Amino acid sequence: MKKTWYKKIVLSYIPTLYLTIAIIVFISIFVISEVSMKEAEKVNRYSTEYIMNMMESTLKSIDRTMIEELRNSGPLYEFFKSNQTMELRLVNYEASKVMRQMMIENPEINSIYLYRDKDQMVLSPTKFEYLTSFEDKDFLKQAFNDSTSRNRWSAARPYETYSSDPLIGITTERVISISQKAQIPMGREGIVVVNVSLDSLVNFTKSMIDPTKSFLYIEEGNGSVIYSTVQGDEEQRTEMNRLRSDYIRWSFVSGIQSGLFFDWLKVISRIWIVIGALTIILSLVYTIFITKRNYRPIERIIRQIQTYQNNRSALKVDEFSYIQTVLEKLIDQNVVYEKQVQEDHSIRRKQVFLELIERKETSGDKEWKNTIVQLGITSEFNKAFVAVIEIDQYSNFDNKYNVSDQTLLKFALTNVIQDFFENRNYTTWTEWNRMNRMTVILLNTGEKDHQLLIDTLERFRTWVIANLHFSITIGLGTEVNSWNELGSSHDKAIRALQYKISLGNNRLLQFSSIPSVTDKGTHKYYQKINTIVQEFRMAKQDWLKHVAELFALMQDDLLTNDEVLHLLNYFKSLIDKLSSDLPNEIQSHWVEIVLPQWEATEQKESLGDMVTILTNLLQHTYHLYLDIMNSKNNNQLIHQIRQYIEDNYGNKDLSLNHIHEKFNINSKYLSQLFKEQLGVNFGEFLVNLRMEHAKRLLLGTKDPINDIALLVGYEIQISFSRTFKKIVGVTPSDYRKNMNG
Repeated sequence: MKKTWYKKIVLSYIPTLYLTIAIIVFISIFVISEVSMKEAEKVNRYSTEYIMNMMESTLKSIDRTMIEELRNSGPLYEFFKSNQTMELRLVNYEASKVMRQMMIENPEINSIYLYRDKDQMVLSPTKFEYLTSFEDKDFLKQAFNDSTSRNRWSAARPYETYSSDPLIGITTERVISISQKAQIPMGREGIVVVNVSLDSLVNFTKSMIDPTKSFLYIEEGNGSVIYSTVQGDEEQRTEMNRLRSDYIRWSFVSGIQSGLFFDWLKVISRIWIVIGALTIILSLVYTIFITKRNYRPIERIIRQIQTYQNNRSALKVDEFSYIQTVLEKLIDQNVVYEKQVQEDHSIRRKQVFLELIERKETSGDKEWKNTIVQLGITSEFNKAFVAVIEIDQYSNFDNKYNVSDQTLLKFALTNVIQDFFENRNYTTWTEWNRMNRMTVILLNTGEKDHQLLIDTLERFRTWVIANLHFSITIGLGTEVNSWNELGSSHDKAIRALQYKISLGNNRLLQFSSIPSVTDKGTHKYYQKINTIVQEFRMAKQDWLKHVAELFALMQDDLLTNDEVLHLLNYFKSLIDKLSSDLPNEIQSHWVEIVLPQWEATEQKESLGDMVTILTNLLQHTYHLYLDIMNSKNNNQLIHQIRQYIEDNYGNKDLSLNHIHEKFNINSKYLSQLFKEQLGVNFGEFLVNLRMEHAKRLLLGTKDPINDIALLVGYEIQISFSRTFKKIVGVTPSDYRKNMNG
């Protein structure tokens, strides 16, 4: 032989090397099979949790719907509060319609009925009957007599339904029930019972469970099975997961049919262990044998190894092919669950956002950070601001663009502001929490540069009006240092926007830049407005000057949006009331021209624009009033008489007879002229004039009320006080006290 002994020894150990590799492969296959079984158990648990969560979600939705209807539904309230004055048939019909709507919106509901305790009547969507003849009276009595106002979901029970079709007759279906005593919160008038069909509730699981490969059954708290997909004997299945729902008190048990796969896989795994152990023994024996008998041909050793490898390879393909089939099916089910989770993510994100900006507590910042990290937002920052971006003239924006265009423009605003703050050490979190408002949380993660923030917001505002062709106003809150303080910054941003009318729109309003204003004394405006309206009635020459002074004062004071609109509305209401006593031409002009334009002006968002429009309206109306007054006969006479009354209003003897003697004019005719020319009779004109002077004296002097009464023509203080309260609404002393602060 040409081969030396050394070569023979080296070649003799090659089979041992292959056997060692085979042992490693055997052990690897065993480990992989065990891991595969664990993964199958985990995926089975995900599937079972999804089914349990879906059932809980459905029942909670029905529970919430029932509570909301009891709180908000008028028909249900009228049913439980019904009395002899109501049309009972209409009440029952409206309540039945509410129940039918609930059943349409929640197809899992089998039936609903209402029980009114005071007359022991039961109303369902189809019948109205006494409790004694109601088929489910036993359950109803038990639920109503329960000490709690609201019961949990009942155990599964049979429920008989009487069909109007005589061929069908009575049908029995398993249901679970929940009840709520009415009315909320005391629950003394009656009770609402909702029955949910078990078949409808668990129907969706049929598409998720393949009974030939896996099983699922649901147990109640007492251990009774209410739903099962189990096929075959108990020995042919392996329980893998048991979950319990605290809400409905059910246990969900699932696993894999052992006869198909699980037991087979265990047996194969054990066989591989035996084969591995035997192989180790054989390899040792073979090594010893080869060492002693090194004359066996090497070709025979190679054939044995190849034969063994071919067998193992075939077995490996079969094993993993089957595992892959099972995993693919379970992964598909898990994908459906993950898709649902993604859909809920955006809702959860907005919910957390709203909780942050509305939060008032100052503790639990660590919990907020954990929640924020789960939403994919940075939780660490140096400082933070809240900015509220409001679309100006939103009514025009709403009329100009359809819903699709509005959504696109709002989406553009969201993305553009993120682009503006990118690479500027700020992280943005935006949400549209109102139709015309987008709230932005600005998190500074780098160097603190407040001016950079202001400049970026101004550039963003300018970009919007230049490229989107509508303007925005930005309210910026103060700097905060923790998540819990974001609510405070948001409140201050909103507060800044409340001065939008006074400061003007299409600008950045910083709360820190708004002067601190305590009591601006808005009561002074009411006095001025009252005086201006009375001067309009008397056609005073400097009336327009006083109107201009009023508007100038409003522009000088820093008034909130509500204060501006309230004062303008008060001014409008007084003129509207006055117009009914003025000539018909003025009444028509006010109703047809001035009033619509005034109300349209109140929609403006700039006090300067409002003042310009209202000044022109009032100026035109005043000149029209003067023209009408001047066109009347006896205008000069009335003017002389009015001037005399204004000069002598403190004369206690001033009366129609006094004017008759002074101007030699019939008293009755004089009263008629006053009504035609000034819109009021002589007595009303004199009393209003005296009261206006009395108000000025009460506020401008410290004279006793008795002296003021004498100065305006009243000898008796009681008579003066009674007249003052009738005209002004309060006594003279209260007027002086309240108006002087």
